[in-house]
Amino acid sequence: MDFKDALYDRRNISSWLDTTPPKEKIDEIIKILHDCSPSKQSEVRYNIDIIDNSNFDKRLQIYKACKADTHESKPTGRYNPQVLAPWLISFSDQRRNQSKPSKSDMYLDIGIAVATISYTASALGLDTGLCRCINYEDLAKDVLGYRPIQFIGIGYKSSSQTYYCPVYKKQMPNIRPHIKPDMNEYVQYVQL
Repeated sequence: MDFKDALYDRRNISSWLDTTPPKEKIDEIIKILHDCSPSKQSEVRYNIDIIDNSNFDKRLQIYKACKADTHESKPTGRYNPQVLAPWLISFSDQRRNQSKPSKSDMYLDIGIAVATISYTASALGLDTGLCRCINYEDLAKDVLGYRPIQFIGIGYKSSSQTYYCPVYKKQMPNIRPHIKPDMNEYVQYVQL
């Protein structure tokens, strides 16, 4: 797949096939991230854990941590099925032997890394789902040992319009795709 096709093919996926992509493809994504992804001042201001997401109990705990709304605001609100993917990439600020970076620099670097991972996965025939709604960080910390900042689910998308929610124990509608505003609403050419 050429780069332009990979860009246009990438979507935020919330329904996954049971097939697990080979670890070699995940290794390739991470190698490309390391070798090719830009970062501010060529530093890496985050830590990455690559999670084999096959343990049902731990996957469920991470899923419960990723409720889109708090129980107090929406007791029956949805969870984020992006984290039900066979592989998870977890970003944190837990770099060993490094002082904590400024949040703005760290978020900038994570954003660039997320884009690199997403488009590389697409070019390799894989699909991704992004999740930053980690409203119950302590649930994730119980599994991971730290508070994650961002998850990327990696797997193969299902064509189903629903996914099975292991909390509500029923089929739920996929997360609707984000529809961007018209480009003219936020892009303009400026002559200085």
